Parts: sequence; structure tokens; C-alpha cells
Amino acid sequence: MFGTSKFGCVSNELKLNIQLAAVLGTDEQKSSIKLYPNPVTGNTLTIEVPAEYLGAQGQFVNAAGQVLTSHKIHGTIQQHLVPNSTSGVIFYQIIYPGGSMSVKVAK
Repeated sequence: MFGTSKFGCVSNELKLNIQLAAVLGTDEQKSSIKLYPNPVTGNTLTIEVPAEYLGAQGQFVNAAGQVLTSHKIHGTIQQHLVPNSTSGVIFYQIIYPGGSMSVKVAK
């Protein structure tokens, strides 16, 4: 706040209050998601998620942030085809009410 201190000094200090609106994925959340085999062998990746993520959006994203494929999470254990056009590292992202998280997948 701009003003004068009790000693007569002029302040040009600006104070901001910042509140965190959403958590983008904690290590604890990531450890509750299992992806295997990782690195991927073949075309299929098995994904295990806790029941709290049912109905959330799952997607494979490349390093540039482009969505390669997208699906709704319907079960706690699912198998998905990994996009063929990718090699190296991609990410599996879960978007749920209140946030999102990403897990690295090697291909």
C-alpha cells in the first residue's frame, strides 16, 4: 500500500493477497494412478485410477501440449491405445472438477 510510515518515510510498496484456486496435481495424487507398462511396449497402456476420477476426462498430450487423444474415464482399470504417431515422451492427463494432473509416459 502506498503511504507514509510513522517515521515520515514514503512507501512505494505494493502488497497483494493471492489465493490458490486449484491444485494441478500433487505427488500423492500421482502415486495413486498406475500406468503400465511404462515405458510402453506395443500399443496398449493399462491405466488404473481411484474411483474418485470416474467421469473425469483422460487424454494423451505431447510435449508441445497438443491433445493427441481424449476419452472419458469410465472404470478404475482401463486399457487405451497409445497414439501411433508419437515416440519419446508423452503425458497422460486427467482433468477433473477442481484441477488436473499429468503423468509422464515413455514410448
